[in-house]
Amino acid sequence: MVWLSPGDLDEAVSGLLRDGLAASDVNGNTVPSGFSRVDAFRTGVLGGEDACTGRYR
Repeated sequence: MVWLSPGDLDEAVSGLLRDGLAASDVNGNTVPSGFSRVDAFRTGVLGGEDACTGRYR
């Protein structure tokens, strides 16, 4: 099982907002809104890859 500390979460969100590559798909397309990037990350963490790719395609 994998555990994230609050510091890990802060770093992940910071990376999503700072670097478009961290929030892009395999084609390099990035969701422009910082809120949407964080929401996609949250959806993927809580719901898994299928939930994230189903919502953000």
